[in-house]
Amino acid sequence: MNDHKIDHIGIAVKDIDAAIKLYRDYIGLECEPIQTFEKSGLRLVFLKTGESSLELLCPMAKPPKGSDGEMIATFIKEKGEGIHHIALVVDDINGTLKKLDKNGIALDDKVGRPGAHGLIAFLNSKSTYGTVLELCEPKH
Repeated sequence: MNDHKIDHIGIAVKDIDAAIKLYRDYIGLECEPIQTFEKSGLRLVFLKTGESSLELLCPMAKPPKGSDGEMIATFIKEKGEGIHHIALVVDDINGTLKKLDKNGIALDDKVGRPGAHGLIAFLNSKSTYGTVLELCEPKH
């Protein structure tokens, strides 16, 4: 049964170590280890905030073309650092995506793909009132 909670809020940052210092050392959030995804050109870390998390996303110096790291680098260049997306938990990511697609919702991902904690998929912000939404089906 889906409890429809926010899994995490993704925040694009230029310097992940400085951002961790703020959230972990000054605010006191519990910090998971930094994950590095070479093929995606991205470093990320989750910081616990009750039942949800903040996800800090930092592009590598030269992320591969078309990668998640390049997408975050472009976001920072165009809009600056800040909230990139809100991730919502779903029970059946592929079933949810099919339902959304059938109802005309623009999708960036047609099927779930591996993410840091399970399957993820992004909805196009043109269909979500300007907010990037990520669906996630966490590993159990």
